[in-house]
Amino acid sequence: MKNNFLKNFSIKWQLVIITSLLVAVPLSIVGIYGINIMTEENYMQVEEQLTTETELVRNSIQSIYRMAEKEVIGDSENGYNLFISYGSAVLSTSSSLTFDAVNQITKDSSKVTIPEMLIGGRKITDHRIVDEIRDIIGGTVTLFQVIPNGLLRVTTNVMTLENERATGTYIPSDSPVYKTIMSGETFKGRAYVVNGWYMTVYQPIFDNSGNVIGVFYNGIPEVDFQKELLDSVSETVIGKSGYVWIIDGEGNYVLSKNRSRDGENIWGAKDADGRLFIQEMINGAKALNGEDLFIYNYPWKNEGEVKARNKIASVLYYPEWDWSIAASSYSEDFETTLFAAQRQIWTLLIVSILICLVISYLFASYIANPVKGLSQLTEEASEGNLEILVDEKKGAGEINKLSHSFSVMINKIKKLISNIKSSVVSTAVSADQLSTSAEEVNAAMQQISSTIQQIAAGAQDVSRSVADSRKAASETEKSSQLGADSAHDLMQKMEKLRDSTRDTSQKLKILAEEPKKIGTIIDTINSISSQTNLLALNAAIEAARAGDAGRGFAVVAEEVRKLAEESQKATSDIDTLIKGIQRTIETFVVDFENSIKNVGQGMAAATKTQQAFAEIPKSINNINKTLVNVSAVTEQNAAGSGEVSSAVQQVSSSMQQVSSTAQQLNVQAEELKSLIAAFKISDSSNFDLGKTQEENNNDKKVDDDKVED
Repeated sequence: MKNNFLKNFSIKWQLVIITSLLVAVPLSIVGIYGINIMTEENYMQVEEQLTTETELVRNSIQSIYRMAEKEVIGDSENGYNLFISYGSAVLSTSSSLTFDAVNQITKDSSKVTIPEMLIGGRKITDHRIVDEIRDIIGGTVTLFQVIPNGLLRVTTNVMTLENERATGTYIPSDSPVYKTIMSGETFKGRAYVVNGWYMTVYQPIFDNSGNVIGVFYNGIPEVDFQKELLDSVSETVIGKSGYVWIIDGEGNYVLSKNRSRDGENIWGAKDADGRLFIQEMINGAKALNGEDLFIYNYPWKNEGEVKARNKIASVLYYPEWDWSIAASSYSEDFETTLFAAQRQIWTLLIVSILICLVISYLFASYIANPVKGLSQLTEEASEGNLEILVDEKKGAGEINKLSHSFSVMINKIKKLISNIKSSVVSTAVSADQLSTSAEEVNAAMQQISSTIQQIAAGAQDVSRSVADSRKAASETEKSSQLGADSAHDLMQKMEKLRDSTRDTSQKLKILAEEPKKIGTIIDTINSISSQTNLLALNAAIEAARAGDAGRGFAVVAEEVRKLAEESQKATSDIDTLIKGIQRTIETFVVDFENSIKNVGQGMAAATKTQQAFAEIPKSINNINKTLVNVSAVTEQNAAGSGEVSSAVQQVSSSMQQVSSTAQQLNVQAEELKSLIAAFKISDSSNFDLGKTQEENNNDKKVDDDKVED
């Protein structure tokens, strides 16, 4: 799939895509990784800041708590010493007090009667002792008496919500305070007093027998030393809109944003997803028991907002006051810097990728442009233009070597095409010469045939003359003069026959030499065909090396080779025919030489006839015999002339075949020339196959300059 996709692009864009991906992908991975790291670090910084704020508040609370605890303990010791200075505590045996005892927790009440406590003989119900001690040490002071249900406030300056002294209220017996006191020990710490939490010290009061009969209490309301702290903490701003808030164990706001909801119970509050997030945070923080912080994320949507926003809270439980201290803020408050950094990273990443694209494009152009140029030159070469010039200075390394090899290959192909072109021209010229020679031989054969026909006609005349001579021989006995004249005529005819026969013999000898010339031409054609076949084979080999670019030339080379083989075969057939004609003509020459001898013999006989004409009567019988011999020889000559005429006709027919074959060879040569004409080349006869086009062109330019000089 990938390969098919890349095939749709040029090599330059393939290089651009690949190099860009090699840079863009790692850069993107690094950028995304960096953004994720920054996001995580930002989240950790938010958590760290929230944690820091929470711990700072916790530390402040703890400092206030310890300071208050130390103050209460110190004041309580002073107050207890003052209390002792009033005298011993005893329970009166003569007087008693009745109270509507109210459980400070459950608010249940019941009638209770107890003996009156006296301090140094003084009654305590007038509240003077507790007020005097309070005025000295501060805080609140209470004196308790032990009752079956707990510790009853007999005298106190702790006020109820109705701003009345909280006498008659008691600490139930299941309270840690009661249990600690009844064990004879002092209770120090946080305790619920009537209607609020106090930092307290409860010290047991013993009678003379060492029994616990009451309790000296000194305490400071937590709100007294919490207010300043809470006011200070309420001004804390985390991020853009974050703040610190505190909830007690029952889900009541101890500290809300801007203190506008202090005291409101939000135990059942739900976040945008419907979770009871307050309960989950408090329970999660309590589970850590103040030893570690509890990080909580929840979606929150304020009234009027359309979309919920993520909020992060760092919650820490403070067990001494049963507080869950939380610092919370919207995560987006801390993402402005993060988003700016992310934008910078994305901008840097995009700019880097764009720079990479530009560099990749320039690099790909540097690599691909020479290859593209070679590709275009290859297309031109495949279309037949071999006058292309390869710039070997473009590119480097393998591309430069490729350009050099391509240039050398084009040069070799040009040289090969030029050689083939020259061979084709030579073949065409030889074919024309062969056709012309064949026509000349054919014309000569026609002339020989005409001459032979004349000889045959002359032989018939001789035969008729001999017949007439035989008839006349019988009459020559009567007229020797007539015989002498006839002998003279016969002598003249025999001379003509001799001359004609000699002329025919000379022509046959000339004709016998013509096939030898044709044989030489055929040898030349065979040599050209062999060279053409070899050149075609070399061209096919070079085309195979050129690959797809040389495929078209391979077809041309194959056609050239086939034409060369057909030419060689045709010339072989012509050679066979010419040799047959040559043998026939040589036979004719021998026969005509015999005819010349016979004619000479006839002339000798005619001479003897003329010389012996005077003795005609005596030699008439010899003449008749001689005439019979002449008639026989003439018939033989006529028969030989017929055979020669038939052979000449065969030679003429063969010459026509040679001419037709030469014409076919010429047509094939023209076809090959038209195929070669598709290749655009200059005169490459001086090209060096080991040099590049540029070097050969420079050499050619130098040669041209020399010619001009």
